[in-house]
Amino acid sequence: MIFLSLKTYKEATGDAVIKLLSSVKQVSQESGIPIIPVAQPTDIYRIKKELDVEVWAQHMDPIDPGKNMGWLSPYSLKEAGATGVIINHSEHKTNDEEVKKILDKAREYQLKNVV
Repeated sequence: MIFLSLKTYKEATGDAVIKLLSSVKQVSQESGIPIIPVAQPTDIYRIKKELDVEVWAQHMDPIDPGKNMGWLSPYSLKEAGATGVIINHSEHKTNDEEVKKILDKAREYQLKNVV
């Protein structure tokens, strides 16, 4: 399998991400190799709805629904259609204690993960 990190490039955001991933979906189907986009949280719902492909989140915070303005909850990512999350990427590092908390929440919300 291939994880395709979409980062925050303009060419991989909004309407552009659908165009890009339409081609990626075709390559994945033709090759038989799963290609999983790792998207910004703002694009996860759109990707899932318009392309119906597996999509992962670039990050999440170890929180439950509630008053956590500005945080990314595993609940909202799951509801948007994410099936997994990248944890402790070199561009979004977290300490060991935080990694453990995020892993626990990923398991609780049945989100696959790569650390």
